[in-house]
Amino acid sequence: IHRLQNFSKREQSTGVDLLHPDDFELVIPDSLSPSSINEFRKCPQSFLFQYLWKLRQPINNALATGTMCHAALEQVFDLEPPDRSIDNLQNLFRRHWAEHRKSVTYKELFENPDDKTWNQTAEIEWGSQSLGLLENYIGVEDPSMVSRPNPLKRVVWGRANVTVRPEAGATGFTSKSIARQHGNNTFSVRGIIDRLDMVPAHDQVGERVVLRLIDFKSGKAPNLKYSAAMNQKIQSEAFFQLLIYALLNRETKTDSLPLRYLRLFYLTSHQDNTQAVTREMDL
Repeated sequence: IHRLQNFSKREQSTGVDLLHPDDFELVIPDSLSPSSINEFRKCPQSFLFQYLWKLRQPINNALATGTMCHAALEQVFDLEPPDRSIDNLQNLFRRHWAEHRKSVTYKELFENPDDKTWNQTAEIEWGSQSLGLLENYIGVEDPSMVSRPNPLKRVVWGRANVTVRPEAGATGFTSKSIARQHGNNTFSVRGIIDRLDMVPAHDQVGERVVLRLIDFKSGKAPNLKYSAAMNQKIQSEAFFQLLIYALLNRETKTDSLPLRYLRLFYLTSHQDNTQAVTREMDL
């Protein structure tokens, strides 16, 4: 806010007519998501516009691709393993798109602004590129080989009350006495975990079954072409959202299996293939 106020004062001297931050009502969000927290870390001003003032960017091709691919990658596991072919996976994408293509959310995506006709050529090009991402995925993980009980869970809602004061603990209060001592100094964080799998792990206590949290990304994998320190920084930032998902899973989980691995599934990369990047957590 202070940044915007200073910016507005500078522009007033040039005669430019701008909205002042005082023109907007102060809004405090009821809850935060991992993506909104990540947006705040990258650009507080963008967070202000999108999540407080609700000045959201309109739907674009990339967002539509991500939504449709996520739906297909979720629903393919409703099929029996032998039926989880690339054709059926892509048909799930096509069916989901057919159900939503003319909805309020997407109806202007391929609409010509001049005469409001549908640009079928652009739609086909977009669809072909999106279906290619699912082909990339099949090249890294064959869903027909993912045997039950995996995926253990899909589209898992997680929610936790995160404390504002670090001395009160990382997440929701464990006792009413602590809550009374610190007051209502929490805020709600909630998000959707794409998938949880059961996988074997080997450590000092021997072999056991643990959880692996998976998040699908339709965007490109980071191009790790820099120094070791910079590449490590890029990877840490990429996994930041998954660490929040891990926190939510810890607070809301109903099973006793520990979460050991975080995996990012990038459906494309600078090499035009899917990259799966896994990070091991300290238990």
